[in-house]
Amino acid sequence: MMNRPRTAWILRAAAAGLAALAAPAVLAAGYADGIAAIVNGEVITVFEVVRQTHPVEAGLVGRFSGADLQDKIGQVRRQMVQQLIDHELIYAEFKERGVTLPVELIDGSLDDIVRDKAGGSWQSFEDQLVADGGSLAEFRSKLEKRLAVDVLLNEVVRRPVKVLPDEVTAFYQARGSELGRPSRLHLQVITVAKDGRDQAGLDARMKAIGERLAAGEDFGAVAKDLSDDPSRERGGDLGWIEAGSGRQDFVAAVAGLAPGAVAQPVDAAEAVYILRFVEGQGGEAPMLDEGLRTRIENLLRAEKQEARYREFIGRLRKKFYVKTFF
Repeated sequence: MMNRPRTAWILRAAAAGLAALAAPAVLAAGYADGIAAIVNGEVITVFEVVRQTHPVEAGLVGRFSGADLQDKIGQVRRQMVQQLIDHELIYAEFKERGVTLPVELIDGSLDDIVRDKAGGSWQSFEDQLVADGGSLAEFRSKLEKRLAVDVLLNEVVRRPVKVLPDEVTAFYQARGSELGRPSRLHLQVITVAKDGRDQAGLDARMKAIGERLAAGEDFGAVAKDLSDDPSRERGGDLGWIEAGSGRQDFVAAVAGLAPGAVAQPVDAAEAVYILRFVEGQGGEAPMLDEGLRTRIENLLRAEKQEARYREFIGRLRKKFYVKTFF
């Protein structure tokens, strides 16, 4: 089965971890720290895990309670531990290769963040960091580390991928009908309601959803935890809708997607909808023109990059010491 392509908005949400570097360090009272994992001598603390998962956990409170809530929180934290382990592994490899980041890259990225977060005021930005229990030096160090990881991923995983014409033809012959416009659509949805939620709250919820989907978590599980729609009890399953009479913004959003793919968010007046195209019925394979060839090439390219990432992380886990305690 083809791996689910990661859409650009999901990758952007995952990359938004740069902004999370400035997230408040103060969490719930009574919180105790500990070691979640050790990667090549670097310690990942439980505090850092909870710091990253805090927005998601806040969304779980009120929807779940007791053992169910603890189970959901445990799942989210374990997933984050694996993401942080991957991050540390890639950085360990970056250091071993002896690569140095250009100072201009670090300074430019920091300038962009200060402009975005504090209107360009360094004093206001530093005051915010101090109020949150951090410092500019700590922030810069974490930013440098994250940029280093991104640079290595660009080199190893995101470098140009060659897709051969024969591969495009083989995909079309095997799954071409999936790329046509079906008459019936089976969809899942994660709904982020706008009512009573300011832009910051909306952005935080979208970021939390994007991070979990980018990490490969099951769409239905994320819908159960974070969707504002009653369908969350069914994992966001909307069932089948008719392409001709259903919501046309939904139909347009999933047009051309392969089964399993997640569409760009639909930003409506009442909510933001994140749709997953489960499958279609009644479609016919469109003509294999240049436009369709490009679409298939992009799908295959995303598959190959995903395979590269998994293979790269697999090698690093064998190369460097990793021990988890969480």
